[in-house]
Amino acid sequence: MGSVIAGILPLALAIVASAAAIIALIVLLMGGRGTVVGGAFCAGWFLGVMAVMALAITFGLAAPADSPRWELWTRLVIGALLLALAMRKILVIRRAASRERRPPRWMSGLAGMGAGRALLLGALLAGVNPKNLLLALAAASAVVASTLPEAQMWGAAAIFAVIASGGVLVPFSIYLVMGARAKVPLASVRTWMEGNTDGITLTILLIFGAKLVADGIAGLT
Repeated sequence: MGSVIAGILPLALAIVASAAAIIALIVLLMGGRGTVVGGAFCAGWFLGVMAVMALAITFGLAAPADSPRWELWTRLVIGALLLALAMRKILVIRRAASRERRPPRWMSGLAGMGAGRALLLGALLAGVNPKNLLLALAAASAVVASTLPEAQMWGAAAIFAVIASGGVLVPFSIYLVMGARAKVPLASVRTWMEGNTDGITLTILLIFGAKLVADGIAGLT
């Protein structure tokens, strides 16, 4: 199982670098019920990633086993979609450069958000966000295509979800340990993330899109 986890680790780390989720978590932590609401958000994030992995593995195990090249085609298609998202991101960045930058609308309601809505938001940002969805699907396809027993596949999926949750678990852990003293460093992280969100996202889309396309083409030719 170690080699499979090593293979999907870069995909998990790409999900970790989700600036919008980290910013959202920091805003929630700075509220009056930071521990409860922040913990719910982190739980939702993990469940969102795990849900994508579970669905993909379930469908993958149910698929016919007589087509060993399906995983390569999956990587190729997912890589192409990531590159398409990168091109779209470039257009969005160019349009945004000509006008005042504003935070997404969904962030305006974070300050008064309860634990239930925070749980749902975490799950949506993790599992429905196109970048994270495609990266998790790529990881799940690699897990299913491995020769691991089914129980170890689910173990690898759970480990992937935990690692992919590192981007929110780390600041949440810092908040738990430092309490009110964490506000200053977390505010600095938020400011840096807000200024570099587009660059982080675009870099991930280009790198992993190109890698998955190259892997798919190399395996099919």
